[in-house]
Amino acid sequence: MYERLPTQVPIHFDLHGVADGFAPRLVGALLMPALSLAVWGVVRGAPLVLRGEARARALASPLAETALIVVALFAGLHVVMLDVALSGAPRAGRGLGFVLAGFSIALGLLMPKLRRNGFAGIRTPRSLSSDEVWQRTHRVGGALFVLAGVAGLAATALGHFAVAIGALVAASLAAAIASYVVRDDARR
Repeated sequence: MYERLPTQVPIHFDLHGVADGFAPRLVGALLMPALSLAVWGVVRGAPLVLRGEARARALASPLAETALIVVALFAGLHVVMLDVALSGAPRAGRGLGFVLAGFSIALGLLMPKLRRNGFAGIRTPRSLSSDEVWQRTHRVGGALFVLAGVAGLAATALGHFAVAIGALVAASLAAAIASYVVRDDARR
């Protein structure tokens, strides 16, 4: 397949799914697999450098599942990039929209299971301040990400890739804001 790739492979797409960033064939072929490997290694190895309670919390979190979801995202993006490169399709919006929406849903379903840690999740100073705020933030954030993913699937199916991106960005911002809004009953 490598020989069939054009000399310049699309690696970035605008809000409408049109390729607007390109890289040499070798980079296009290896970028996402290399990033996947790096993310997997960092997320899986990060708890090993922690000590005490922080290490126990990180090891109790589903970090392997989190890493798998991110690797699946990169694999999906890689498939879309290679498809555009090999087919010469003018847009990748539909493929990108479905990949990002699926990622949002998977991440949203996993978020409530994450324990307070410094590697994965909604890591604002407020959410990191207590287990209760972390848990409430991730319950709200998880629901927001699932809703954004469902909205993204619908928008992408209707040909509105930009709306799918907007839903994911809005969910991310709302989840961060939620960390400052949720109550910490333990401190009252």
